[in-house]
Amino acid sequence: MIRAIEQARARRANSTGYEYGFVVVFEGEVSGWMNWLRSPEHWMPGALAIDAEGRVWEARGGDEYHGARRWERIRL
Repeated sequence: MIRAIEQARARRANSTGYEYGFVVVFEGEVSGWMNWLRSPEHWMPGALAIDAEGRVWEARGGDEYHGARRWERIRL
């Protein structure tokens, strides 16, 4: 999880437009960005959404075909 937070910070530092919102990391790779935490069904279960403060949410429930069912906050 720490590596995912570091990846999100690096993406924010090296790219424009990532100052806010959520960087999404899945299986060790930055997979996308979204301006607010929504649509878990668009992400695979296990994807991590990291905000600009380093807080983490995990996509949970669901399956590979239908995507996740919800975002859950992960407390470090």
